[in-house]
Amino acid sequence: MWTHTLSSGRSEGRLHRVAQDEEQDTKTQRRRSKSPSSRRAPKNSSPGNLQRMWTHTLSSGRSEDRLHRVEQDDEDTKIYNDDDDEEEDTKIYNDDEDDDVNNDTSSSTSISSLLPSADDIQVVVSKVVEKARKISSDTRREVETYVNSAAPWVTKHKLWNRVLQWAAALVLVCFVAETISPTAYGRFGDSSSITLDSRIGWWLMELPCSVVFVYQFFVVGGPRSHMYVPRCMAAIFCCHYLYRGWVFPYMINTYAGVKNFSIVPAVFSWIVTCTHAYLNAKWFSTWGTHLDRRWVRTRCFKVAAATYYVGLILIIWHDKILRDLRPCPGGKRYCIPEGGLFDYATCAQYTAELIAWFGFWAMSCGPNGAFIFLVSVANLVPRSVVTHNWYLSKFDSYRSLGRSRLVPGLW
Repeated sequence: MWTHTLSSGRSEGRLHRVAQDEEQDTKTQRRRSKSPSSRRAPKNSSPGNLQRMWTHTLSSGRSEDRLHRVEQDDEDTKIYNDDDDEEEDTKIYNDDEDDDVNNDTSSSTSISSLLPSADDIQVVVSKVVEKARKISSDTRREVETYVNSAAPWVTKHKLWNRVLQWAAALVLVCFVAETISPTAYGRFGDSSSITLDSRIGWWLMELPCSVVFVYQFFVVGGPRSHMYVPRCMAAIFCCHYLYRGWVFPYMINTYAGVKNFSIVPAVFSWIVTCTHAYLNAKWFSTWGTHLDRRWVRTRCFKVAAATYYVGLILIIWHDKILRDLRPCPGGKRYCIPEGGLFDYATCAQYTAELIAWFGFWAMSCGPNGAFIFLVSVANLVPRSVVTHNWYLSKFDSYRSLGRSRLVPGLW
């Protein structure tokens, strides 16, 4: 723009000078034409006239030359200015392209700067692996310390040792008996000759757990029965069997007064329940010397207690699901349970039972918990197989549900 302004100014200046020269020549000619000599002498024959004509011709030629040069200069200036404008536009376009490229480059650079490099990822992974190994090592060491600090199972007391041997034999007997034939209660107790109401049968089967334990721990007692932690463990045991032995039987929803609980398991199961109650009472009151305040502050005990209570909640929840099945649609006696772990396993109530007893075993870390957990496995694992097959034979659509027997998604 500055160059174009200058060139325009120069062109206007040239035109102005040419106009002034022409005006000056015209005035000069007029003065000469008015002089006497010019009026007296003929125009074509006078030497002065010839000179003036020659001068005018020359001045006209010079004016035309000047005008031609001015027009040529204007045209060159215009071409130059157009070239400048094109160069300026090209420069602006190139600058825009450079800005776009720079913006794209800066954007890609900013995005790439946010992404972690391969070295950073490798460092993070190595730290995570190292932390996992440390946690695993610390957990293994803590569990070993937890288990090793527990009191020994076998003592110098002969009666206690014999009860332990008896308990181990009962686990084996229960597994063999349940594998041969399922215990005659519930859907498998219809063919029994002597049957009881389900509520009475369950109450009789679980009654020794309450009576024997209360007698052995609170009446007979032991050197540790007055301590805080053993009493807490005793309270947990009593609360469990308050539900299982008293509340649960009372809330059972039977089908039209059907009696399908055989008296045989109701009476002979006392052998198992009495052993179970005795082992817990004696372990809490006498032999479980590790059960103190320091023990319950450990991480292992807290995890074990959480496992037990999760299992207990699952027991109560799935018992309610089974209880709410009746009355079944169409007045049927049996229908398929839905909800909770029943959507994934046929015997979800058995799964909850095993979870609770495993947590209880880890809490006490003694033969009392090991016995009830192992005898539950020996009883409920074979029974879950028979129960699952019963549902397959009873309901044609059951197989399409894709449920496991006992462990959801595994078995």
